[in-house]
Amino acid sequence: MQNLDFYCVQNMFKILLYIFVGGGAGSVCRFLMQNLCSKINIAFPFGTLVVNILGGLIIGFLTAVLTKNAGSEGWRFLTIVGFCGGFTTFSAFSLEGFKMLHDGQVAQFLLYAALSVALCLIFVWAGHALGARFTT
Repeated sequence: MQNLDFYCVQNMFKILLYIFVGGGAGSVCRFLMQNLCSKINIAFPFGTLVVNILGGLIIGFLTAVLTKNAGSEGWRFLTIVGFCGGFTTFSAFSLEGFKMLHDGQVAQFLLYAALSVALCLIFVWAGHALGARFTT
């Protein structure tokens, strides 16, 4: 019984390590992408929008590829849970939306929310369709 407990703890540690490494990489990539997008001088959270769209494409692709391949559990934790969790920024989206509403920018908020939801869903679909082509 002790060996089973050790195996479970060891396996959990490995999973957490995958998530930790992937999440760190995703967070750094989000920072770099938002920094790059900030060079476009517009009064709109363009960087967050771009990150969420790319995140949708990436998570759709990875889900299609990794859910069909046996033995890809480590990659799934590293990339989907870790990287995409660190890269995408729904909490930042929510805060920026709140600030727009708080500042009375209702039209800008509605445009931002509609674009974020619609484009992210479209890009998840596109990433999944693209990833499915790699598994057939």
